[in-house]
Formats: sequence, structure tokens, C-alpha cells
Amino acid sequence: MAQTPVVTSHRTAIRAITGVNSTRLILWPYQREALEAIVRAQQRGVRRQLLVLPTGAGKTIIAARLSEVLGDPPLLYCAHRHELLDQTFGVFHNERPDRPTAIERGSEHAGSNVLTVVASIQSLSRPSRLDSYRPEDWPVMVVDEAHRSAAASYLDVFKHFRHLPHDGVEARTDGLLLGTTGTAKRTDQVGLGLVYEEVCYTKTLRDMIEDRYLAPLRGYLLRGGADLENVRTQTEDGERDFDPHALARAVNTPERNRLVVDGTRHTALAEARPTLVFAADVAHGAALAELFRKAGASAANVHGEMAPAARREILDQFRRGQIQVLVNCLLLLEGIDIPQIAAIVMARPTQSSLLYVQALGRGTRLYPGKTDCMVLDFVDNSHKHAASLVSLPTLFGLPPRFDLKGAPAHAIMRQFEDMAVTLDSGLDAEVVEKIRSPQDIPKMFYEVDLLKIAGVPPRLSRLTEFAWQRMPDGTFAITIPRPRPADGIENGDLVLAPQDADAGGSLEIVENALGHYEVRRRLALGSANKLAEHSHLEAALTAADSEIRERYRDRLVLLSKRAGWREQPATDKQLRFLEILGQPIPKDRQGTVVLRKGQAQLLIDRALALKPTKPGGSSAIDASVPPEPATAKQLRYLRILRVPIPARLSKKDAQRMINKAKGARTPDPRAPKARGAH
Repeated sequence: MAQTPVVTSHRTAIRAITGVNSTRLILWPYQREALEAIVRAQQRGVRRQLLVLPTGAGKTIIAARLSEVLGDPPLLYCAHRHELLDQTFGVFHNERPDRPTAIERGSEHAGSNVLTVVASIQSLSRPSRLDSYRPEDWPVMVVDEAHRSAAASYLDVFKHFRHLPHDGVEARTDGLLLGTTGTAKRTDQVGLGLVYEEVCYTKTLRDMIEDRYLAPLRGYLLRGGADLENVRTQTEDGERDFDPHALARAVNTPERNRLVVDGTRHTALAEARPTLVFAADVAHGAALAELFRKAGASAANVHGEMAPAARREILDQFRRGQIQVLVNCLLLLEGIDIPQIAAIVMARPTQSSLLYVQALGRGTRLYPGKTDCMVLDFVDNSHKHAASLVSLPTLFGLPPRFDLKGAPAHAIMRQFEDMAVTLDSGLDAEVVEKIRSPQDIPKMFYEVDLLKIAGVPPRLSRLTEFAWQRMPDGTFAITIPRPRPADGIENGDLVLAPQDADAGGSLEIVENALGHYEVRRRLALGSANKLAEHSHLEAALTAADSEIRERYRDRLVLLSKRAGWREQPATDKQLRFLEILGQPIPKDRQGTVVLRKGQAQLLIDRALALKPTKPGGSSAIDASVPPEPATAKQLRYLRILRVPIPARLSKKDAQRMINKAKGARTPDPRAPKARGAH
């Protein structure tokens, strides 16, 4: 069996020869997991499934491999955009050259004797087109951009192929409708639960970044100054956003354009980053490109009205580094692959999470020498639209006005969660809104009345006996500690649990794209695995509590929210261990530690269970290969140094802990020696 390659680019994954005239991409582990999850859900009788993966995760590759894991039935793939059908056709043909594939679009008809049809929803939804397809011949359908599935054109197609009941005709029980999307919800608040039964598999943008499949995103919030208060909003195919003409009039002004150019020059261009700018319309793009050139940057504007040859030449110049700044309207949201892009400038505000994620997707691909992608969001004046505007912070669950100040969004979100863990019930939305920058996070311990925070609402708190907490993004989580030490421990020292012991992690309750609540289990160095899905939060909480009682019977006293030990002061040993783990220790204005014993233990357990892979270390891509365990000699030495020993300690981490403990004990040789008494 071929090994999954560790490469510097998702697109340049090593190809495996699978036949004389055939090459196929080797699937990443999460793509295999997604296919397996689809099959498992279908075997449970789930016929309408939703797959949620961010832009750049290879959803089309998964769709192209779907038929082979289902027994090779005929498959119909529906896309929203005409211009992407050729690219999708190429992927299907490359992955399954043995299956006859055709396009259904405009004047092109798939004809007979094909097993895969790639169709535009606009063409397929016409009654004359639908009548040429017998539902019994096409049991499997994949829908791209599935967040649009509640639109009338999609519903007509689903009903024709009997994936939805209509006019007394029951839904089919022999097929599969799979929707794929990169966004968790429709911006017009119409739930996808009208169409899909269950989310079969999810990986968030943060998951993909932390697992090193996509580049980290660093953000800046810069002043735009436009007045968006009276800019109209419209809804098209389930996506709510500003009217493009009204938006362009509001943001295409000399003053704001100057702010965009100056902000980009002092951040992205100061680091010589290949930069992609998204403008409100073609005229706005032209004005920005001209202003960039006047500021001394090589810049060009590309748009759909250009001759294809001229557009290709500009894109090639950008790839070669001859152009620093590439400006476009919405032309480059999809269908291009320029992994060198290391900065995204959102010069056009948006309320569409889909549009925003697609824009970011141009910069998240990995590339040799590229460490991250910088994202510039420009803040304009709008009280009416303030809650609906999408930015890098809001995409990661942070407050709308939060300025990352160049920090990686996923790392700051982890700091937020670490802070929430130290509070009895996590953070409520009111407290989260008060935090505006990374520097504000530690201030929460002395600027907010912690006793008034009610992260878990009282109606939910009354239902559970366990110490659930609300995370900043609204997720409910409980940290699962390592197994309790064995009896008879001298001086209260922890002992090493067996190398194969359950190292804890966390349970989470997360609202998904269907408005349902998933119970997930997150293990060390891994993404969350879904355990169950419920239509109501209360039911999910009850199910999660049952999971705790069944799986973690040996740790119930540690998970109880009423356990008396939680209120005792944090011990010196806990504080020393937190320092070894590199965890910040909350203090008040006077520098006094404000941690209680229960809070300190939660931080320790969380740091050990959810510790991300460090740069330069082994990638999460090959995390299936377990690290070399600590040696017996290392374990003895740690006990001599009186350092608590976590379960599943690796040889590398053991040596790091030894070095740090020795450094704390060894006197500086350069310090003057004390003289003996005479």
C-alpha cells in the first residue's frame, strides 16, 4: 500500500500510477476518512448527507472517488458555476479514466452510455433537461456549493431524482445525495436541514491549519472609513451580501483606496509578499491597481472583460514574481492555483462567509518557503451591518472588532480557549465582545468580575453534573483529564501511566451546518471525531454526559463540577508544570496567581491532550506513526527531578522536560561563588 507523502503543496501531491495510461492523486488521510464516513452513514440508512471541508481541501477529489466505494453506480455531479465544469470534468476523468464522463451544460448534452455526468444546475433544472434523465438510472448525486441547496432550482432537481419526497412520492431508499460545502451555514439563515439529514464529515479551516494541510492565517484589522450604513443587502441562491453596485459606490473613493494601498504597503509589501487584492467591482480594481503603481509597486488588475490571452499573461507574470500585486473583483475566487500567494487584501467588505472563505482559499495553499498567509481586513462604518460582516477574526469565532495585530488566528483562538478553561463555566458572549486584541486576553482576570460570568446558561447547567464550559466560539467543551494516578504514591508525586493508556483530551458539543448539535471526542494531536448528532442541544448534552459516565468512570470525581478539590489553591508543583509546558499563568494586577487547583489541572490536562505539533517537528500528516516512547532511564531521572510525568510521554518531550528541570536547578557557573567561613 502506498505511503501518504509529506509534501510542501497540497496540489503537488505525489501521483500514484494505477494503470498503464492512468495517474491518480494519492488521497490524504482526511480524504480517506471522509469517504469512509460517507459509507458508514449510508450503511446506517442516511441517504442525504452533507460534507463540510474548507476551500483547498480537495472536495472534488473525494467526489471523483465516491463511486468506487459505493460499488461504481452512475453518478451525477451538479455545480453552480458554468466555468468550473471543465475543471471538474478533468478531475473526474483523471481519477476515473475507466468511467465514461460527459458534461451537461448549455448546448452540450451528456448523451447515453455515460456513467458520470458533470452538470450545471442552471441547465439541469430545466424541465426539458430533467425529463431526459430517469431517476432510477441515477441513484447517486453530488452537489457542489451545497449551501445553496434550499434554492428552488436545486429542490426541483432533488425531487425529480426522488432524493426528496414530493406530491405523494416517497424519497428513494436506494440512493445517495451528497452535498459538499466549504461554509457552515447559509447567510440568509435558511437551514440546510430542509434537505440534508446529517453532516457525515467535517474538517474546519482551523483543523486543516493545525494539521498542517493549509498555511496559517495572520491577520490585521485596518481602517477603511467608508460608510456602509445605507448600502443595500440582497440574497441570491441562499447567500446574503451587499448589492455589488451600491457597495462599489461606497468603497471606491480616493480616500479609502489610499488607506487600502498604504495599509498594504506597510504590511504585506513590506515583507515582499505576493499579494492578491479583492475589489468591489472592475472599476474599483482598476483604481486600486493604478494607485498601487503610483506608490511604486508592480500591480495589475484582471477581470472577466479582458481577452483570455491577456489575462493568462498577467497571471503568468504574477506567478513568475514580475507582478507584486494582483487586483481582481470576484474573478479569482475559484479555479486558479497560485500557491505563492502569501497575502490576501479584502478591499471589499462582505457578509458572505462563503465568499470570504473562497477568497482566503487563494492564500492558504502550501508552497516552499511560505510560512503563512497575511490577511488584511478593512473596517468601515456600519452599525446596522456590524454583526453580519465577515472577517478573519469572526471566521475563527473571535469578536468582530478583534485585531489580531499580525498574530495567527488559530493560535489566538487557542489562547481564548485556554482562558475559558480556567473559568468555572467558560466565557459568555458579553465577555468575549470586550476583548479586542491579543493583549487584552490576560487582562480578563482582573478587569472582569469572574463570578458574574455564566458561560453555560443556567437552563443547561441544571441538566448536567459535570464541569462543561463555553468556548469563545460558542462550542461547549469539557477537558478529560488523564487517568488518575495509582494508589500509594509517595509525597503526592504522579506516576507514569502505561504507554497505551487513555491520555484524555476533550469532549465537545458543536452546532453544525444543519443546525444540529454534534458530540465530538478530540484526542491528542488529532482532529475531533463525531460520536453522535442530535437535533437539540439538550439532547446532545444528555448524550455527552452518558458518554462520560460510561467511558470515564475512573475520573468522574475529576469531572464533577461540585468536587471540593477544585476550589483549593493551585499547588507549586502544578505551577511549575505549567511553566514547563509553556502555559501562561493568569495573574492579577499585583502579580498574584489567580489559579485554583481545579483550574490549574484543567490547563495542564488541556495542554497535554491538545498540544499542537511544533514547527520543525513531525507533521500531523504522518501523525499515525506514534512517537518513540520515553526510555526507562528518562522516566527514572524525571522522578529524581520530581517532575510530574504525563501519560504517553515521548522520548523527545521527556528530554525537553529534563533539560528544563535541570536548567531550573543548576546554578549559573558565571555567578560568583559563596566564600566559606573562616
